[in-house]
Amino acid sequence: MRLLTSRAVSVLLVSALCASACNETPSPSASASATVKPEPAATATAVATAAPTATADVTATAEPSASAPTATASATAAPTATAVTSAKPQTTSKPKPSATAVTSAAPTASASASSAPTSTPTTVELPTPAEGSADAIAVKVDKVFSPQKNFFSKFKQKLEQKVTGQKKESTGTLNVERPNKISFKYEPPAKNRVVSDGVTLKMYVAEDNQMFEGKVDSSAFAGGLAFLMGGLYKTMSFSFNEKADYKDGWVLIGKPRKPAATYEYVMFYIRKDLLEKGDAGCIERIVIVDAQGNKNRFDFLEAAFPKEVPASEWQFTPPAGTDIKKM
Repeated sequence: MRLLTSRAVSVLLVSALCASACNETPSPSASASATVKPEPAATATAVATAAPTATADVTATAEPSASAPTATASATAAPTATAVTSAKPQTTSKPKPSATAVTSAAPTASASASSAPTSTPTTVELPTPAEGSADAIAVKVDKVFSPQKNFFSKFKQKLEQKVTGQKKESTGTLNVERPNKISFKYEPPAKNRVVSDGVTLKMYVAEDNQMFEGKVDSSAFAGGLAFLMGGLYKTMSFSFNEKADYKDGWVLIGKPRKPAATYEYVMFYIRKDLLEKGDAGCIERIVIVDAQGNKNRFDFLEAAFPKEVPASEWQFTPPAGTDIKKM
């Protein structure tokens, strides 16, 4: 697959908003080929930079001890089980080999068990933030959005690429239904589409006649859309942006509690008056900044908590002849 064009990146960067919404589930052979062939892996990274699949990759890289033992455990589990099964009929005639076989199974089982705690870091309870701190404001935002199931807003998107200086602006509508349905509809002349029906995430890039398709995970959203899931404080740590010229409230800088490939930090522009009212528009703007310094800005307009979202919002079929890429 060729490298993404800058226009493709424009729409794919939107999925940095939901960095943990999807997990890539590659086959062992795919993982091996990614290691042997760096160029395809780089292309996958380009897609992953915009797609939630990057989160899975970064987690594996950041915590190799968790990934490796798990893979080893699952790989050795089958032969170990066979060893235990074959050991049973040998118990009477050959107790020593049988005991050895069972003993060899035990370390594998413990390896499996020992890997489990590393896969559930979200169970750690976070301390209550100090009153008036940036973290405390994030908690207040979570209290506004946590009880809500649906969210709607018009948006204005502005993408700025640091190296080239290229800028691209677009508009559209955003719908979200918790836990993992999302829909970005771009207005003409753009024909791009980002949609998740709760099972599959589709990212259609009209300019390239391509659609990237991946499996949706049930994990909480992270990145820019974390506020919609009531998960700001649990996914990020916050500080105030003292340099920002924003008189309507605060600008918080949110950095991921775990390293994320899709973004370095997110700036949240929070209106004080609307936050106090519990209004859906209390998050007026977000700016996602990645490791290369590229900025992806979204301004939210006419935000609301609708009672229902039409089922058609989560459905999308690309035009005939579209090149569909699996993530």
